[in-house]
Amino acid sequence: RIKDRRKIKKLDDKIAASLILQSYLNYLKRENEGI
Repeated sequence: RIKDRRKIKKLDDKIAASLILQSYLNYLKRENEGI
């Protein structure tokens, strides 16, 4: 069970990282369009 929990934690980290990256890219896109 502990191993599964670790796997889930890693997956959550990956999802969080991709969400942050996504919003960062969206932010850059908006900045470029504003110029």
